[in-house]
Amino acid sequence: MREITASLSRDIMRAPIPAGFERPPPLGTYDGQTDPDEHIDNINVILDFCM
Repeated sequence: MREITASLSRDIMRAPIPAGFERPPPLGTYDGQTDPDEHIDNINVILDFCM
């Protein structure tokens, strides 16, 4: 299974990026200092951006 997974990972990394694809904005890791719901909202915004 590990060999299959590694092969799949290589195939994914070698796949061409579709025309018009934009990289989503970076999202930092949650540090526990702010509202966790706000962090989840930020993740949802980025996921919506990607779709």
